[in-house]
Formats: sequence, C-alpha cells, structure tokens
Amino acid sequence: MSADLQLFRTAILAAIEWPDGNRRFQSDLAALHHNLTLPTDYCHEFTGKGIGYTGTTEAIEQRVGRALWEARRAEKETGRTLFVYRQGGGRQKKPTRFICNYLNPAAEALCKLVQHDPEAVPLQVKIDRHLPAAVALIPTRATTADEPKLPRRLRLLSKPPINDNGIGLSVYGVAGEALAALGHRIVPLYSAPNGVCDCKDGEKCDVARRGKHPRLLGYIQAASSSTQVIRRWWRRWPNAGVGLLTGVRMPSGLFFVSIDIDRRNFGHRVWREILEQDLGIEMPETATVITRDGWQHYFLVRAEYAPTSFSLRGAVDLKGASNIVVAPPTIRNGHGYSYDSDTPIAEATGALAEWILNGNRQPKIIGEQRHPWLVSCARRMAGDGLLESEIYGTLKVRRDTRCAKTDREIEDEELARIANWTWRIEQDQRKRGQRIA
Repeated sequence: MSADLQLFRTAILAAIEWPDGNRRFQSDLAALHHNLTLPTDYCHEFTGKGIGYTGTTEAIEQRVGRALWEARRAEKETGRTLFVYRQGGGRQKKPTRFICNYLNPAAEALCKLVQHDPEAVPLQVKIDRHLPAAVALIPTRATTADEPKLPRRLRLLSKPPINDNGIGLSVYGVAGEALAALGHRIVPLYSAPNGVCDCKDGEKCDVARRGKHPRLLGYIQAASSSTQVIRRWWRRWPNAGVGLLTGVRMPSGLFFVSIDIDRRNFGHRVWREILEQDLGIEMPETATVITRDGWQHYFLVRAEYAPTSFSLRGAVDLKGASNIVVAPPTIRNGHGYSYDSDTPIAEATGALAEWILNGNRQPKIIGEQRHPWLVSCARRMAGDGLLESEIYGTLKVRRDTRCAKTDREIEDEELARIANWTWRIEQDQRKRGQRIA
C-alpha cells in the first residue's frame, strides 16, 4: 500500500472510530499528525460534510489558522482536498468561516462498504479492499499559487468541449439540425402552440409576434448552422420554434429568400396578378410551406448582394436580408407549419429573379399620368383625415420621388391647389353626411 493510501487509511479509520463532530475532527487532524483544541461552542456540524466555526474573525483565525496551514501542507503532499476553508455571512451578517472536512463522507462510505461485504475475511482485509473506492470520493486538490490557473480567456481552451451526440433531441431540434445540414442558418424562436407566447410578455405579447420572434439577442449574428450549437439550443429550449434566417448565402453560392403570401389581405390574388400581368410567367415549382395565414415560397437567387426585403400592400412580402421565416414543424396558434410537397428549393431565374432583386423599385409616373395620379393620392389622404398642409407636404414628396421629370414641371402652386381642392371636397362631403368620419 502506498504512503498516501496508508495515510488516508489511518485518517478514515480514526473518523470511523470517533463519530462525534468535535472529536471526529480532532481525530482526523491527529491522524495527519496535527493537533487542534477547540471549545464546543465554536464547533457544529456543517451540511453533514464537515465542521463550521462561527464567531469573530480574530477568534476564528486564532483557533483555525494553524490547523489550516498544516492541512494545506498535507494536501500538497497527498494531492487531495482534505479541508475547504470558506467565508460566509448569514442573516445576522456575522463573520463566518467554514471548514468542510471531506474525510467524513469518505469514512461513512468505507464503513457502509465494509458492513455490506459478505465475504468471510478479516476486517482489515475488507478495509484495504474498499479503501480506494472511499478515497475516490475525496476531490483532488485545486491548483495553488505554485500552479497558477490559466487566464480566464484561455480556460475554455484548456479542456475540449464534450460533443453532443443528439440522442433524445426534440423533434424541433432534429428539424433544425437537418435544415442546418443543407446550409441554412437556424434561429430558435419563442413558442406559442396555443396562442400564448412563452416570452416574458406572455398574453400581452403582440399577436403578430407570438411564436415568431427569436429567443436570441442579436439573432442575425447569433444564427448558426453548427450542429453542436443547434443541439445546445434545443437542449435548453426543447419546444422552441425553428426559424430560418433569410438573405443567407447557401453552399451553392445562391441567396435564400422567401415570398410570404398573406391570404388575409388577398395575397394570393396579388401574387397571381404579379405572375400573370407583370412577369408573364407561371408559378415555378419550389419548396412551399403552408403557414397559418397563407404560404411561403422558398427560392434561391443569384446575386452579388443579399436581396432587400420589401412588402406589397401587406399581402406579398419578400423576405430577404436580415429577416426570419418560421420553418416546419413549428406549431403556432394551434397550426403546424408543414411542406405541401417534397419539392426542393428552386432557383429563381429570368423575370422572377429580376422582380426579387428590383421589385421594391416602383416605376416612375410619366407624362400626363402625373396629374391624375397626384389627385388620386390627395383624395386618399383627405379621406384619411389629413390636414391640407399635410396633404401638400406629402404631395411634394410624391412628386420628387415618383414622378418623372419632363419639359413641363409640376410647380408647388399646382400641388397647393390640388391639396386645397381635395381637402374642401372632403369637408363638404362630411358636412352633407355622404362620408362617415
């Protein structure tokens, strides 16, 4: 038997022989060739693992200091943590010091192992047989000043991370892992399967955001396609929804975008008009997700930069750079997101690709169309209750941004007359009761 095991054997046997708190602690130190005499009022059991001392700092240091110095020297020789000296407080905020004696749990474990050993051998043989198992319960000694710790920024590199094998991952985590393998960047979302978001706002959360906003701050930078990162997220939030970051360059070099159709605002009709009248094409076959309020059509587009997001009348939205779409099998407000088929994501080409890249650039109003268009804009603003000055200011912006410049410029006086005329007509209609305010 090594010298260390012999030393622990003597100390643990002494702990078994003297089960009382104060006498046990004295016997442990005596076995390590230390002497300590403490009055009873300074000694009590501490969490079943050691002895605690409460009193003034001077009294504690005077009684415990020498023993701690001897214990530290023994720990350095044996490589084990025998005693832990901790500072506490308590409700009365008195200076408190705790000595956690790790020999006591080891002694109790050795005693149980010896008592439950059915073999008919001498007691000392049983003790020597089970002694290594009891010693293993004593933690190894922490590094000291002689063995300095690594800087905090390098401690994470001292031990390689334990890889998660993915066993037992929730269905949402498995789906996120599969999408990340295709090159998507994943973001965990707050969940609202029954209409109540599990974010801090709960029932007060905006209806449009429930189950759709990310759990991560700075989600654009935090979005990841790393398998280990995704597994760690869904270990922490098993029911989190799966979000896909749009405007991401895929492994093929194409950008991932989504065309969101909102049927509540007749988005299917608007999208059909765009395809038939503006683009003159049929809807390409691509991956389509059935959402709670419509559909999401996924496309890949070739571009130098990520396409910009834009919306058409709140009915058709292009989700480009820095946007999120909810991916299957997320459940939101009682509806499960799902694919309508196994069709892969198609590449947008021709007129559709041009619309994705430049769809937010509205055409200029030219020639004789400018005046009727400005009048219709003014009529809508007057109907919405805007003041004459507000209508005039908005018309100036519309003229400068939407109207093409020709030989005949539209002067400010003409815009003022349009604003005054439309505002007076609206007021007359309200007085006659022809329009409900």
